[in-house]
Amino acid sequence: MLGRFRLTLLLGVAALVACGNGSDLSEATPCASDTDCLATQTCLSMESPGERPTVVAGCGYVACASTADCDEGKVCGSVRDWSGAGCSTPVCVLPCTAATCLRDEACRASGICELTRCDEPGAPACAEHWRCEPAMAAAEPVVYIRGADESYAPDMARARGCVRVRCDEAGGYVCNQGWICDPVHAMEASGCAPRPCAESGHCMDDKEYICMPTSTAKRPPARELTGCAQRNCEEGHACTYDHDGMNLAYCDAASPLADAFGCRLHGCDELPNLCSEGYRCDPEDPAATDIGCVLVTGGGGGATNGRCAERG
Repeated sequence: MLGRFRLTLLLGVAALVACGNGSDLSEATPCASDTDCLATQTCLSMESPGERPTVVAGCGYVACASTADCDEGKVCGSVRDWSGAGCSTPVCVLPCTAATCLRDEACRASGICELTRCDEPGAPACAEHWRCEPAMAAAEPVVYIRGADESYAPDMARARGCVRVRCDEAGGYVCNQGWICDPVHAMEASGCAPRPCAESGHCMDDKEYICMPTSTAKRPPARELTGCAQRNCEEGHACTYDHDGMNLAYCDAASPLADAFGCRLHGCDELPNLCSEGYRCDPEDPAATDIGCVLVTGGGGGATNGRCAERG
């Protein structure tokens, strides 16, 4: 609900900015795709033919597709650690040394650090709760587990040829509180499964979920892994919708106008001066926001001051 209100407001501001500022794209509003622009605009690329690769945002290195894209003395490689920090794409870097490679990597003749296979001579052993099984590694899920503590990045482990040791095997995972070792019914590679709330009397998140619903009003259909249902507002779900520091949401689960949690909003027809400047109160207007406000100011069609240019 709040997202719709913010989107309407942002579109109005963008339209005002677009008027009367000329069409010089060198002073353009940044955009990555057409979704960053108004509906009547398109996102124009600022790259010119033959331009050198650009610096990766938030990374500080020059992007590359191969070493040929880099200055002499540099190679096209990766900059990141196994926590996921670093550059998201290949970049130009100095050739590696044994000291610059991370754990489980080797400095290859190409000048790039590469993971060592767990069965390579002299390679480090697989991380705790993993074993070296290269023939089985391709089928190992790389999503993080929830039923036990995961101390090593699963995509890196699989790339090395390692697979998880299940909770019922020697050296396997130890299931977290609220989980039991049940590989037959487990939905993750640890072999751990959530203990049903009917047995434990608890949900994994008792604040947002309830094992035995006390309300017959509507609620979201999703169920927690333990079998718990999401709480509606009659069972403690907080109705919130912030507007200039006011919470306009309240619980009215019996109303056909309530959302999936049973919450409704106070509108501008109930509270005076609720609409922001540039809006009028008209809940019946199809373009009205969730609280009944309609945008009444906006820019006329002209050239923009950003990379978002009017469609031809």
